[in-house]
Amino acid sequence: MVSVLNPFANYLHDAYALLNLALNQHPFTRDNTTFLARSSAMHAVGAVHSAANTCLQSIAGQLNDYHQPKTLVEKFDTYLRIKKNRDLDQLEIALLEELQLVGELLSMPQAAKSYDCWRPNDDRVTDFARTPLKKIPSNITHWQSEFSGAVLGMAVHVIKRLLVFRCGHCSTDLETLFGMQLTTSAAHSVAFDEELLESLLAEQEVLMNNEGFMGRMASIRWKIAKDDFRFQLKSTADRPSCRACQKLKKAS
Repeated sequence: MVSVLNPFANYLHDAYALLNLALNQHPFTRDNTTFLARSSAMHAVGAVHSAANTCLQSIAGQLNDYHQPKTLVEKFDTYLRIKKNRDLDQLEIALLEELQLVGELLSMPQAAKSYDCWRPNDDRVTDFARTPLKKIPSNITHWQSEFSGAVLGMAVHVIKRLLVFRCGHCSTDLETLFGMQLTTSAAHSVAFDEELLESLLAEQEVLMNNEGFMGRMASIRWKIAKDDFRFQLKSTADRPSCRACQKLKKAS
């Protein structure tokens, strides 16, 4: 028997769980909060990369050997073109480029250069280079929970936007992409780890029920809506679209 375990759901689960832990830390334990929040952001970006790589692997036979997509924009753009003959729009490109840059800041950190700046009606302050979309500073040694919330919200939003709304993938399609695959000489099956999905859903609910944090995320500073954090990999209802997918797969 050959089994293939996709890490996407694990990365996504840990991004929620680590952020919840960071938000529950005592306000004076800054170092531990920074560690947990930074880890959450790394897992959120990892989930997006895992999704992109899995999507490309699913269409490997249709890829040109001489053009292998490398960035998140290139990967999802290639997948969307092949699956739906569509291009990424400007918002999707901006989100993917932001996540790509945040991932590079976290996984390949450099010395953050600070500079003095002046703001209206304020004293001189020290600032760092920032990302273009959400203005997250390059100083990762003082990573805040709000930074991780913005990264997780962007990650979940763009994955839902591309795979569910743009490509029309139902829960069965998502299970085929991201579930554990078991292959024997007689059969092949795909399934999610049900305990992992239950824990993922529970961590989502904990975060979304944190009204104070959701309020900060929805502020004009971050503009991350509460629904951006909601992502259900497997439907609890028996959706007709998923039954249709099952019939098509059996017929093929």
